[in-house]
Amino acid sequence: QTTPSTTPIEITWTPFGFYNSHYKSVLSGDWSFSFELEKLNVQETTVNKQIKHGDRNITIERIASTGYTTLIYFSGDIDFTTEFTEFIYMDVKDNVGNTYEFAPTKTQTVTNDFSKGTVTIFGLHKNASSLLVTPRISTLEVNKPLSTELLETVEIPLK
Repeated sequence: QTTPSTTPIEITWTPFGFYNSHYKSVLSGDWSFSFELEKLNVQETTVNKQIKHGDRNITIERIASTGYTTLIYFSGDIDFTTEFTEFIYMDVKDNVGNTYEFAPTKTQTVTNDFSKGTVTIFGLHKNASSLLVTPRISTLEVNKPLSTELLETVEIPLK
């Protein structure tokens, strides 16, 4: 678990004007504003669960939750530099029966054969005490149909 910072975040924006494309004119004026935000309390849990399937190895590293969003951090031996393209997604469900479809998955290449990524879940059900995460690797090769490989499902405790 992390301790939240007591330093507020200050946001200030001072535009010179806005361009109105319909009238092709600039709307001038004092459009500046400023406000402060308190940093959200982040509950972070180390998971370190490995999922192996053939030559695949994905690690669910940790989970961080703010009450608004939940982030699942993962890494694995996904190679984005080959002659075909691989995509990794995470199918996410909770223990009370909710499915978090279309959870945004962001992946970045660290080395030629190792990648890191996150999955963002919005609106996690308040009664959920665990998440069931199934990595899905899709491969796209030239002149071949998309193939998808489901890996082992792991359960991640939330509380």
